[in-house]
Amino acid sequence: MSLILEQFPYAVSCMRGLEQSAALQGPLTPAATLDAHISEILDLAAQLHHPPEHVAMLYCAELTRLARMAVVADYLPVLTAKRVRSLLRSGHGG
Repeated sequence: MSLILEQFPYAVSCMRGLEQSAALQGPLTPAATLDAHISEILDLAAQLHHPPEHVAMLYCAELTRLARMAVVADYLPVLTAKRVRSLLRSGHGG
């Protein structure tokens, strides 16, 4: 996990900030939440052949947006990944 943290300092910082906010307080522990998000970022980067750093920045922006509206935080990794996948496939993700 420490290698992942070194590779994605922006995304990790963003997600830790979100976890500390009221938007993501829920039944998941911060470590489990962070692992789920990092896993989604790496999967998207591999599946869609985009640089992980780019995917991480887009993912974090979408996560921030979705977290504001979330009622159940458990679904945020899946919903965020779906939205980022759609953006990258449509060419709107940069």
